[in-house]
Amino acid sequence: RNLVRQLLDGRVTAEAPLDRSLTEASLRVLIALLEPPKDSESIRRRRQVLLAKEGVCTVALMMGACEDSQLYQLGMRLTIALLTGGNVPVQKIMYKTLSAGTIEAFDGSSGSWMGVIKRRLRRGAKEIAERKLYLSQQAERLAGFEDEIAGLSAAAAHAVRADIEREFASQAYVEETIEALRLLCEGHFQPFQEHLRDPRGGRSDSSAEPVDIVSEVWILLAELEPEIDGSNAAQVVAFISGPTEFVQGN
Repeated sequence: RNLVRQLLDGRVTAEAPLDRSLTEASLRVLIALLEPPKDSESIRRRRQVLLAKEGVCTVALMMGACEDSQLYQLGMRLTIALLTGGNVPVQKIMYKTLSAGTIEAFDGSSGSWMGVIKRRLRRGAKEIAERKLYLSQQAERLAGFEDEIAGLSAAAAHAVRADIEREFASQAYVEETIEALRLLCEGHFQPFQEHLRDPRGGRSDSSAEPVDIVSEVWILLAELEPEIDGSNAAQVVAFISGPTEFVQGN
């Protein structure tokens, strides 16, 4: 409870800068609590509801509204952990919290949760070509590795290989984003299906940002489809089930 309260009260301001190591460690603790052994599904569900009632849904949404990429990714992972297995009581708390329009980004940035999701998905479209280029250059460097390390010490050669083998540094986190969105809508949860399409609920006087996340997902899928290969297989897997939940039963 104290850990959750610290995160709820720890939003970054000019007077209170980000304590990155403490914040990220705290989020990883919460995620770990929601990932019990596979044979303890009942424990997982009880923890999901308990932590949701303590305010962890708000924490997840605050992180998901961040421009800071590490905090955003952890926010998506926490959202996934809260909803894995399908949990309607948690979906209801998430929906009530987000639709209230009071979520502020933990890192002090000014974007809304929906607006940040939109920008991450659009970033994902740009990363399709960037990832392909990165992997192509990586393969070339691996092929010429022996020539590149000629004359280097063992330690230096090890550092060069580590640099070559670094994974592509995504800032979109498409797989985590699509999975989080899928779980928010899982089980034909209509309130979130509608909210992701129109957070204003059809009201022109609403203060909510007019963002259609469902359309943004389909736009990204259209960009991805002609480029499908081994470099984006994980994203393709996410798209197999994700968009279906946005419309199923509605």
